[in-house]
Amino acid sequence: MNKEEIIKDILNKLKEKINDPKIDTTSAFKIVSLAMEIIETYKTNENKKEIIIMTFKELIKTEGLLSDDISNILKPILENEMIISGIIDVICMATKGEININKIKIKKCSCFPK
Repeated sequence: MNKEEIIKDILNKLKEKINDPKIDTTSAFKIVSLAMEIIETYKTNENKKEIIIMTFKELIKTEGLLSDDISNILKPILENEMIISGIIDVICMATKGEININKIKIKKCSCFPK
C-alpha cells in the first residue's frame, strides 16, 4: 500500500471507531492515539508519524467533525503539525515508560515526634 491508500484506510477505520462525531481538544489526543494503534498494524517503510499527521489533518477537514462553537479557534491549532507531532511524542514517551507520572514517591512526614 502506498501512503495515500494507508491514510484513506486509517481515516475509514477512525471514523468507525470514533464514538462522538465531534472533535475537540479532549478527543484530539484519543484520536491520535487510535491512529497510532491502527498504523502499527501496517507493514510499511513510510514514516508513520508523518502518516498520522496527514491523516489527522484530513480528518479535521471532514465537514461537521469540529464543534461549531470552537471551530474557528480549534482548527488552526489542530492543523498545526508541531502540536500533533508533540502529541505523538508524548504518547510514545509514555508507552516507553519515559514519563515518570506514576513513579513519583511521596515522603511521609509526621508533625508529631514519636
